[in-house]
Amino acid sequence: MAASLTSRGTPGPAASVQAAKIAQLQGGSGNAATIPQFIRADFALATEHVLYAMAVIMAVAALVALRGLRRGVQEDAEPVPAAAAPSPASARMRDRMRETP
Repeated sequence: MAASLTSRGTPGPAASVQAAKIAQLQGGSGNAATIPQFIRADFALATEHVLYAMAVIMAVAALVALRGLRRGVQEDAEPVPAAAAPSPASARMRDRMRETP
């Protein structure tokens, strides 16, 4: 909103203050006509960007699923026993404990 206000000729600091006031408006009328057109356009554009980004993320997830998964029900891999495969953090801690006198 501040960028839109600045492009309409409002100085930078004043545009930030005005944008903050507009963002906090909680008018009880519920009438969208009270919101300036350029703010409605900014909101619509931001929503459009978010929806397109979500669509791209979903498409990438679908491609990964098609490429990486086999047909049918996926089965769990054999679990590795906890004693056989310590986590890297616990291995580092064990090594530090050995180094201290």
